[in-house]
Amino acid sequence: MIMLYTKKLFFFSLALVALVLSGCSNLKAYPQQENQNITISSATDSGSFFSSVHTEVDIYTLDEKCNRQYEGTLYPTAQTLVSGIDIGKSTLISFVFAKSSFFGNSSSSTNYPLYLKARKGYTYEFIASYKDSIYNVELFEINKRNKKRRALAGDTVCKVAL
Repeated sequence: MIMLYTKKLFFFSLALVALVLSGCSNLKAYPQQENQNITISSATDSGSFFSSVHTEVDIYTLDEKCNRQYEGTLYPTAQTLVSGIDIGKSTLISFVFAKSSFFGNSSSSTNYPLYLKARKGYTYEFIASYKDSIYNVELFEINKRNKKRRALAGDTVCKVAL
């Protein structure tokens, strides 16, 4: 009888731990925007069969005092992802490169933040990559009218700690 009770208690505890851990993530999917003005492509190569790297993109809006408000996370794949950010608002776009190793049972992440204030009449292209232990994100602004494309530096609007 005691063995049956202990077994039930074990499975109940295991289910409770799984429930708590599944609710710990604060990440939410970034909502679809009416204004589709950003494209994100990501190409990652860990260089090893025993490890992997993937990219997530956290979107924050910033107020005039540089307080950030988490809006959601995008999950780009090998294909280009299209979404949108508000025109005229300061936005922090943080690329998170998550690396995991199968044998070492280890994981790490690196943040690559870019600040942008989207302008009317323009679209923005982000190209994220990881290869040979080098993280890179390129940002381009494209004029919708004449299709001219120029590289941007991801202006620092605020000093925000991630």
